[in-house]
Amino acid sequence: FGRGSQNIYKVTMVDALISITDYLETIRIPYIVQEYIEGDEYTVGVVSNRYSDNFISLVLQRTLSSGATSYAKVMKYGFINEFCEFVAKELNSIGPLNIQLRVDKNEHPIIFEINPRFSGSAPMRALAGFNEVDMVLQNFLYGKEITMPYVSIGSQFYRTYQEIQIEPNSELGKVTQCLY
Repeated sequence: FGRGSQNIYKVTMVDALISITDYLETIRIPYIVQEYIEGDEYTVGVVSNRYSDNFISLVLQRTLSSGATSYAKVMKYGFINEFCEFVAKELNSIGPLNIQLRVDKNEHPIIFEINPRFSGSAPMRALAGFNEVDMVLQNFLYGKEITMPYVSIGSQFYRTYQEIQIEPNSELGKVTQCLY
């Protein structure tokens, strides 16, 4: 339940955990307790076709602000993509799937959230060339096969009131695309 990190607490002491769980029980909010993994956070858009037999993905390394992605960078295809595509296949995912994870100190991806929908970072991926909404609609409505498009690796995005793209290695930080 929830969104935007509502009722999410990082605790380091047992007394704090007891206080928070007592509070959540009092206001009747179901909860889970999970280990906090230090390190970079990633949000991954996985797209599968209507038969759940073709999967592609794009990874964004991200920073959160108030529970939403405030900064993201497009990552090169690698083990996180492979892992998330495997998870989508095991789940028989159809259409969009958003996986949020961290990578632990042993380089193992640890999922902490999965959403079977387009995520709030989908516009950033679209600006990089990975338009999940269009790919799913083209596949479901017209049977067009889902293929990995050209994406701008290293593109960076800052969420303000709009998603903006800054080209990799840009010295001026020129805004090259903006969705309205």
